[in-house]
Parts: sequence; C-alpha cells; structure tokens
Amino acid sequence: MDDYLAKPVRLKELGDTLARWLGDTASRGGELSKPARGKGEAARSLVPIDQALFEEMIGGPDPEMTQALHETYLESYAPLAVEMAAALAARDAPELRKAAHAAAGAASSIAAIRLTDVLRRLEGHASNADWPLAEETHAEASRRADEVAAYIEAALHDI
Repeated sequence: MDDYLAKPVRLKELGDTLARWLGDTASRGGELSKPARGKGEAARSLVPIDQALFEEMIGGPDPEMTQALHETYLESYAPLAVEMAAALAARDAPELRKAAHAAAGAASSIAAIRLTDVLRRLEGHASNADWPLAEETHAEASRRADEVAAYIEAALHDI
C-alpha cells in the first residue's frame, strides 16, 4: 500500500483507505464504505461524530448513554451558540473565547471532532481579536454544528 492517514486516524478514513486498496473484500457488514473515487469524496463522506471514538469514550456501544449524552449536548450547545454570536457581534474577545472554549468542550464530549477543531480555531482568533478570521470561522462552526445537530436528531429519531 502506498498511501497515508493523518493522525488522529478516524475509523471511517481507515475503512475508506482499506476499501480503496482491497476493494470489496474490505467490507465487513457495511462497516467500511465503498472505495472512494478521490480524496475529496472520502473527506465529504465523514459523519459529523466519530462513532468509534465516541464508543471508546463511553466504554462501548450503549444506546441509552449515547441518547443521554447527545441530548445533553444539544441542550448545552444551543445557548453557547447564542453567546458566541452575540460576543462576535459585540467584538467582545474574552466572551467569544470563553463561549468557543465551552462549545469546543461540549463538541469534544460527543466526539464531534471536526466541530471541535473549528471551535478551537475560533477560540484562538478570539484570543487574538482577529475579527475577519473569527467571522469566517464562526460561520464554519455554525455549519458544522448544524451538521452535528441534524446527525443527532436523525439518530434519536431512529431509537
């Protein structure tokens, strides 16, 4: 194999890479996706929550714990999103940094890795009072948070 995976390795990316190199023989009951056509497709196909990491964090598959933590995330993230938007509009760097930090913690608690990364960048931009980058990063965080919420809502609906 002549390929690479960036750390932290995500199960989905590993599955896509193995499937690309091994073909259909890599598929294990639907856990690994079909081979990606290109690098961009693999990145777009990632779900907003790293389920393998989440299950590792809670000690294995546990539907009741998953539901409780997802509901707690949704309840805690909503007011933080409002705080971030208000702090950004007011150009209040300390409040934006504080809200982004708390939001990153909430996202991290459910293994929403991509959202966590964006929120940490937002926290850094707030610390530097870099308002153009803060605006751009906040917009990205809002999109990612919407993806996470939709994913959770769909999962809760399936329970």
